[in-house]
Amino acid sequence: GSPTTATAGSYTTGTYSVEGKPQSKFDEARRFDEAVCEKGRFCVAGKKGLCAPGRYGSSTGNIKPNCDGPCKEGYYCPEGSTSETQIRCGGTNFYCPLNSSVPLAVPEGHYSKLGGVDTRSAAEQCPRGSYCMGGVARLCPAGR
Repeated sequence: GSPTTATAGSYTTGTYSVEGKPQSKFDEARRFDEAVCEKGRFCVAGKKGLCAPGRYGSSTGNIKPNCDGPCKEGYYCPEGSTSETQIRCGGTNFYCPLNSSVPLAVPEGHYSKLGGVDTRSAAEQCPRGSYCMGGVARLCPAGR
């Protein structure tokens, strides 16, 4: 006789809004079931969204856009990520600090600092007696 409120951490489904797929606007007012929010997503008031960029959701039933936590240093997490180590940062010319949603280019005159096992987590200014190209610090040649 009356509408039922969706359970926290769940989204509503209907004829066109089925579990595991994006919710459809065609049956926005006529949903008849609910499903637990999948990994990489959050659900509030029966609506489903993707975890925020730079964040990840490794559990089901998330109720906050920030999901489970920030992406780990040396990795980046696009919107809807399911792991704190979703994508390794990349080559020496990129770095990914905590909570990265995309890899950042190492600025000229800087090098990328190792943050873990072959991951780049910061860009630091090139030290004296060195020059930096492509995110790598090299010693200046003798006499220079």
